[in-house]
Amino acid sequence: MRRVLIFIGLFAMIFSEAEELAQTFCYFTPPSDWEIAAPETLAPSVKIAFIKKSSKGLCSSLNLAIEEVDVSMSEYLKVVQNIHEHNRNNQWRKLGKIQTSAGSAQLTEIDTTTEFGPLRMLQLILIKDRHAYILTAAALKEEFPAFYKDFQKAFRSLTLTHDLLSTIPQHERREKLKQSQLRLLATWRERLAQLPDPQLPLANAAFQKEVWNSFQTDILEHFSDMGAFWQVLFLRTSLQGLVAETDAIAIEQIAHRTEKTPS
Repeated sequence: MRRVLIFIGLFAMIFSEAEELAQTFCYFTPPSDWEIAAPETLAPSVKIAFIKKSSKGLCSSLNLAIEEVDVSMSEYLKVVQNIHEHNRNNQWRKLGKIQTSAGSAQLTEIDTTTEFGPLRMLQLILIKDRHAYILTAAALKEEFPAFYKDFQKAFRSLTLTHDLLSTIPQHERREKLKQSQLRLLATWRERLAQLPDPQLPLANAAFQKEVWNSFQTDILEHFSDMGAFWQVLFLRTSLQGLVAETDAIAIEQIAHRTEKTPS
């Protein structure tokens, strides 16, 4: 079930955005037993969410939102405060700073009411390179103490990187996975050369069954220590590389056909 949820999250993230391969990745490490929330339930700015089911009726959650900004932290916090305090049932307050893997970030707290009871949210805000990264932890107030350590651990794990492979701490594992990713791409190139027309990698049943599924299983089973969010991102970027190869072949074929067409 866990693998299915990760896979669903992966595809929703791939096809909901047009992203270039050279990009900044932001991720955090959620608790290992939390599930990926259904992508269709998320706001446009929320990249991913993890939930923990509760007998109280409201899931505890962790989600990451990313926004483009052109303001300072103090200005951004004023906007956030005004948004939350517009609802008189909300109580907002600025807490201290937390040192994350991505740098120093501001922590805020919001208390509000729901049909299930009082709700507490902690929002960790990091502004870097004209982007605001907002990691929100939420739980019913009565359940909040049970998740506090999980939330703090997730906050401190917030990471920004241009290279997901570089975040694997062990050199041998990094190199092994790098070679596995290169073999995946080389195999797809070979398959593309045998096809009459370019095809998306997961539209090719044989490639998915014989190659991709094995690669995915390796990531899920042998890199669980990197966290489910990292796994989703790595699988996504690997698949983007295959799609880019398909696009390149398609463009070549169109150019070739155009050259052959008499003027």
